[in-house]
Amino acid sequence: MHRSSSFFGFPARVRAPVALAAAALLAASVPARAQSPRDDDRDPPLSSVVDSAALVRAAAALDLAPPHGMRPLFTIVVDTAGRATVKPIVASMPASYAEPVVAAIRASLKPQSPAAHARYVHLRVVTGARARVDQPPVSERQPSLANATAVSRALAQAASRHADRLRGAGVGRYVTVMRFRVLADGHADTVSASVFRSGGDELLDAEALRVVGTMRFRPAAIENVPVPVWVTLPLSFALPSSAERGDGREQVTESPR
Repeated sequence: MHRSSSFFGFPARVRAPVALAAAALLAASVPARAQSPRDDDRDPPLSSVVDSAALVRAAAALDLAPPHGMRPLFTIVVDTAGRATVKPIVASMPASYAEPVVAAIRASLKPQSPAAHARYVHLRVVTGARARVDQPPVSERQPSLANATAVSRALAQAASRHADRLRGAGVGRYVTVMRFRVLADGHADTVSASVFRSGGDELLDAEALRVVGTMRFRPAAIENVPVPVWVTLPLSFALPSSAERGDGREQVTESPR
């Protein structure tokens, strides 16, 4: 998972698109992912974001008891303007540990350049005589669509409403790519939603935005804690033929591949 979370309030994203076709919606267990990262979209190594030697020295000077029952994990998020924000991955980490360590990380940050997307670094900071800073494996879960049937129905109804108007264009399917945040409670954040790439019809693009509002997800998680993420998701509107609409029902079939 491409560091895909807000990590407790930070914006984020996920990889590799999952198409939601009106008549062949992917199963709810399939994770929703955003587009594959480019070279400048990859998460940077710790050494490019933090002066590790300086951070180890600062951590050694902190005489703090380790947080009970949790790993001392933190996330650095560098936004598109190159500004860095630091927070503990587990929001319930005691402030007596989290605040001095966050201050030490901030003091050790290296200047960052603007980039097309936010960048994320997880790190572990152990304080005291055995101070160390590293990047351990972190458990991450991608979001997955929980109401596939309802979303499929919404796409089918939207396609049917516009079928007569669009059929003369000779296009059997329109795909609008949407970008939006999936919140930690699994709801799609319509305030953040936008058309990433139009399907070629403004009214269907507007329908896509409405369909996003109906989506419910099993949220992404880091270390089993739900977090918000950005997703880029194609929504496919397949237009029914006249014969398929002859019984008056709103239905959509997948165009031949």
